[in-house]
Amino acid sequence: MRQPWTISLLVLTLAVTAGAAEKDRVDATQVRCGDFATRSREQQRRLLAFLEGYARRDIAASQIGEIQVGGQTAGLDSACAREPEATVWSKVRENMGDESSGNPERTGRIETGPGEEKTSPPRAKPLELTCEEFNRLETKRQPEVLFWLDGYDRTDGSAVVDLERGLGGYESACRASPRQSLWTALEPTLANP
Repeated sequence: MRQPWTISLLVLTLAVTAGAAEKDRVDATQVRCGDFATRSREQQRRLLAFLEGYARRDIAASQIGEIQVGGQTAGLDSACAREPEATVWSKVRENMGDESSGNPERTGRIETGPGEEKTSPPRAKPLELTCEEFNRLETKRQPEVLFWLDGYDRTDGSAVVDLERGLGGYESACRASPRQSLWTALEPTLANP
């Protein structure tokens, strides 16, 4: 009697886990505003950071200047509320304007919203951050930098990203030489989460 119940519970658990994993691994350019609104703030910030890096993937590293690190989502929330069927990618491109065409100094970033700090996220040159500097960032900002770098690294055009991916091997990549560029340490592994 106990076996069918155990097997049913196991099958149900696997189905829910598979569904959750499927929801976390997305083509970032295809996520609709309605789906974005149902995600946690952490996933929203990661998706936004990835797309901001992805939007700059065709810009030479030497032209990427100082930018705000970390996705703040309130402005995107209001833009998406007006068009729930629009893609987040289209809203990110609208918000970035001339920034994605090579002018990284544009500061038209998305504002903070309820439950988010009222201070601006730190400004940094993500391609020049050293491992030490990365380690000094707020813990909640670190994934956003990694997702930004992952998006920027997608020169093949692939935009599939796992929004639950952890910080991965950045520690081991940086341990040997903490003063090296985070980008240099991670570049070989970013597209292979």
